[in-house]
Amino acid sequence: MIDEAYVSAGGMPFKVPTPNNNHLMVTSSYHIKELINAPLQSLSLHAVAKEILQPKYTMSGFEWQDQRGIEGTGFVRALRSRLTAHLPGMLPDLKRMVEAAIMEELSTPETDGSVHCRLFPLIKRAVTKVNCFVFFGEQLAQNPEFTAAALEFPQTVIFASEILRITPSFLRQYEWRIWPPDAVSR
Repeated sequence: MIDEAYVSAGGMPFKVPTPNNNHLMVTSSYHIKELINAPLQSLSLHAVAKEILQPKYTMSGFEWQDQRGIEGTGFVRALRSRLTAHLPGMLPDLKRMVEAAIMEELSTPETDGSVHCRLFPLIKRAVTKVNCFVFFGEQLAQNPEFTAAALEFPQTVIFASEILRITPSFLRQYEWRIWPPDAVSR
């Protein structure tokens, strides 16, 4: 659907209908720059995240407030203020972690001496380790069980939210056990 809509749009924005709403896709540099330069008051990361992730159902009843100014106070403070202020001091550690992730991925050569890696999984693992370090500290970032859970959790939440998106609303109130991932098969 997306490929067909993209081709027929000829570089212009297009929408992809879904059961709940329509998703507007922008693909041209011009329109992407328009979004980047839009006033922050016009765009809401929290509204999009709330719609996509459905935290009430996928995050054990967690409710994001809809009242402007409340919904993202903690997130905004953590990401825009505190993280931004501490980022320069963290850069050497972040660089070390990314380099270590790349070296770990490239450390096992094939029998012919060449090394192959899949780029997207490598990036996902590196970003997960960096995120774990930034939000939870060095000790948890080095814990393989914790980082494996941190790597799997977003994918599981998205999977569950997509199932919930097509589930009739009266069924969404029931508790869904999707974590750990093997709970799906139980």
